[in-house]
Amino acid sequence: MRRWAWAAGFLWTQLWLPSLFADQPCRDDAGRFVPCDEVEKLPAVEYPAPTPAPPDTKADGFAMDAGLGVVASLSSEASSGEPTAEVSAAFDVATNEKSPRLSLLGRFGALPGETVSLTDPTTFRSLGIEGTLSQPLWSNLRIRPAVQVGAEFRFSGDEQPLHRAARYGYLGARVEGEDGYLFLGVGGDERLSTSDRSTPAYLPATAVSWSLRIGKITGAIDARLVGRVLLYLRMGYGASDAGSDVAQVGVLVSVGGKR
Repeated sequence: MRRWAWAAGFLWTQLWLPSLFADQPCRDDAGRFVPCDEVEKLPAVEYPAPTPAPPDTKADGFAMDAGLGVVASLSSEASSGEPTAEVSAAFDVATNEKSPRLSLLGRFGALPGETVSLTDPTTFRSLGIEGTLSQPLWSNLRIRPAVQVGAEFRFSGDEQPLHRAARYGYLGARVEGEDGYLFLGVGGDERLSTSDRSTPAYLPATAVSWSLRIGKITGAIDARLVGRVLLYLRMGYGASDAGSDVAQVGVLVSVGGKR
């Protein structure tokens, strides 16, 4: 009798027990309940690949401009208006968000008392070279601490050694945007010296310089207002007439490059 009971139980587990679960629902690839015999008939669901996080990089922010115009110079010594040619470029030193930014400026002009012809490059007898390195602190803050150095050279024809290579350096802040820049600094400047010594003297000074787009002419051609104001700090440094304040303001028609 026990043998017959064991045989009946074996047949029940092999024949009838699977039929109890034949209609139980199964889950497809999308997690829905479907009959188990239809699972293989449903199309497989394709999930989009996860989007990788963007790297902590940015474009180099390269910008370049070349312009021609007239700059008026005002000082206690003399006043004049001179045609000027200017080339500037700015770019990020690295590709990260806190990369320093280097701005370069070259300005061609005339010697004192001479005139410049825009059609004759040989009449440009002076060259000013300037570099400004600024360091961003926060990505949403446009004001950056900056260091500015430069020199003004005379090609030939100037008998005063002081005017052949007047150097300067400033520590301050620079604000830069899509329409231009503004720099404010304190430092030493040989351009302000009125001495006739063969060795130029660095005089304490404050400097404000700017380049601002004031209008679009056509396409990539803009009108820009450029200038700089150099103020001699009379703080007991030598004689009161050792230095002279200088102000230069002009308008350039510039062609902008890649930004």
